[in-house]
Amino acid sequence: GGGGACGRDGGAAACSYLPPSAASARLGYEDVNESGNFVLSACGTRRVAVRYAPHEALSAELAERVVEYGKLRAFETSDGRGWGLCCARRLRRGDVVVEAIGRCLSEEEYEAVDQTEYVVSFDDETLERKRAAGDDVLYIDARQQGNMMRLANDSAQPNLKLLYWPPPQRGGLPRRAFLVATADVPAYAELTWSYGQHYPRPWLPGRGPGRGDGKARAMPPAVGVAEGVAEEAEGLRL
Repeated sequence: GGGGACGRDGGAAACSYLPPSAASARLGYEDVNESGNFVLSACGTRRVAVRYAPHEALSAELAERVVEYGKLRAFETSDGRGWGLCCARRLRRGDVVVEAIGRCLSEEEYEAVDQTEYVVSFDDETLERKRAAGDDVLYIDARQQGNMMRLANDSAQPNLKLLYWPPPQRGGLPRRAFLVATADVPAYAELTWSYGQHYPRPWLPGRGPGRGDGKARAMPPAVGVAEGVAEEAEGLRL
């Protein structure tokens, strides 16, 4: 359940649209956007922040396009899909809306997870390369500790797309993932992305509980790092 029809920020009433702190309190997860991705220590009781090398920072061009996190809003969808994500300001094509933030899982930890609906990963080819390299960022689980990205719904006609970072030209493998606007989006319009070809969609016709392989949200293998490189090189013409 949720609040009644009570308007938008600055309007008749703002309680239908929850900012990050209110969204996490309402939906029962810990917002760790500020502290960033982490892994659990070997004993399983201490959080260790994931460290990024200088080349893994966003480029200056992309950093200028990052949307202020506090502008994101959670809201209850009107068609029974649960909660969704929107932004309190208009987005421009190429804006970096939010990063995938949560607990980073190893292969063994991911296999032990019962609920994978909030896990974000990489395309199949990239995952294989990361496994071979011993990379510690394979899966990002936002179910218990996450940020507003966990609220972005799946869509066949999304207005966001997943961008892996850094691109190959910067060296190494991608260890971060961002949602980037693929079109201009009005304020308070729902923000969606495609969870990828492996994600089970039991709500679709012919996609019962037995369909799909239960993998985490990820880009199709045909898309991914190479496309992210092209996007930056072409001045974010998505």
